[in-house]
Amino acid sequence: MDPTPIETPTIVAGGGSHTTDIQGLLEFFSRAAEDERFNADNILYEIDLTYRLSMVERAMYKYLLIPVVRDIFREQGRSWAWTEHRPRWGPGRDVPMNLAGDTTSYRSVIIDSALGLQPPQEGGLPTSSPITPFFRQRVAEIEQWILNTPAPEYPLEYDDALATAGSLLFEEHCAVCHESGRQNRMGTVIPLEEIQTDPSRTQAWTREAADLANELVANELGMARSPMSKPYDGYVALQLDGLWLRAPYLHNGSVPTVRALLEKPECRPLSFYRGYDLLDQQNMGFVALRCDEFGEPVLDLPPGCPAKHVTTGCVPELKGWWHDTREAGNSASGALVGH
Repeated sequence: MDPTPIETPTIVAGGGSHTTDIQGLLEFFSRAAEDERFNADNILYEIDLTYRLSMVERAMYKYLLIPVVRDIFREQGRSWAWTEHRPRWGPGRDVPMNLAGDTTSYRSVIIDSALGLQPPQEGGLPTSSPITPFFRQRVAEIEQWILNTPAPEYPLEYDDALATAGSLLFEEHCAVCHESGRQNRMGTVIPLEEIQTDPSRTQAWTREAADLANELVANELGMARSPMSKPYDGYVALQLDGLWLRAPYLHNGSVPTVRALLEKPECRPLSFYRGYDLLDQQNMGFVALRCDEFGEPVLDLPPGCPAKHVTTGCVPELKGWWHDTREAGNSASGALVGH
């Protein structure tokens, strides 16, 4: 997170990793494994530049560790090959269905993410690494850390009167689904027909996948957690603390700022840039637009929609990743607020 272009970026513990390109990292690993330079001689040469291995260690690296890692990276590339024929995720996104209607429990998300559940082998259960006492301890510690870590305060100046007026609007239009500490709909699955957001993510999770994951965690691993479910297609209504740090918005990250989210869905930006870390003080979120040669932001809006957006910066040419809401899975529809 960066309040101005010249300051050292600030890392916020627990904040969304909106600059991390997970798909790009996976592709790097698999492509590296297919490169002829990925061999024991080259890798051992690089290791020798910083650390001198013993003869036993050198033999283990040459004949066991390096070949095994290469095989793992190759298999990973084959198992993720299907992503090459789909729209790219872009920074800050991955494909797991966490809190997309499959579970309302953070503990379930932590356990299943940490386990790294793999696809079923020959029709059997998903596979996972063995569970150890240390793993169980760390799951409990991470869960408590997430639950007890407060959201950071907004670091820039703001108008107190506008914030007070905004809190009243939040109470009227948003609190029923997003305010904690009440008997409301927060933490429940909001059906697609009501929320009207892009269905691709929740529809990727099936009843069969939920049953397999539940059987593995409960029976084979003996881990206690709320069962994964598939009651109907929809998304979990989340608490909105630290909202300023969680752009871009919606479950698929297809709305760049809070200002854009408050527009009617048909007038939200058609495309923008994600993965930049400069805060947008005017629109709340991160700066998401390129600027023309005159320093003016270039808006990509549907025909007939007024250009209300202002910006406090521009995404540099070598920064950001272009996000097109017209691609499959990227729709900025739904989540009507006060319309």
